[in-house]
Amino acid sequence: MRTDTIPNWMMTHGRAFDGDAVLIQLGGNDIRQNSNPREIFNRLSVLEETLAEKGAAVYIAEICRRGDFSKAPGLSAESFNKQRNAINRFLRTKYGTRVIRVPLQYPADYDDTLVHFSEAGIRKYFFVVRRFFSRGYPDI
Repeated sequence: MRTDTIPNWMMTHGRAFDGDAVLIQLGGNDIRQNSNPREIFNRLSVLEETLAEKGAAVYIAEICRRGDFSKAPGLSAESFNKQRNAINRFLRTKYGTRVIRVPLQYPADYDDTLVHFSEAGIRKYFFVVRRFFSRGYPDI
């Protein structure tokens, strides 16, 4: 799902959510050939603010690499990575320690589509997130 197409009902549920912590996993679907990293970051910031309204600590996992761009006409790996890196940089600048760095190896930790994580990649991702939260990061 892209941040510019989140349904109203989902945002309503987000505002009503009363949890202690929320993890936003970014998939990179917002990135297109002519997209603007600052605009994508601003939409993510609005999403973070919406989820944090009730006092939940919001954490964001950085956007990971991908290899198949067939569903995004005109988008190349170079353009995707340039925008992805810019968005991740904006996130680290604004949210600091609340951004989870995902050290997956490309393409080793990806399935045959080169978009989604393989079973081993998901397991690795799970352990990264678990380690992050078990260390008692701020606001939990």
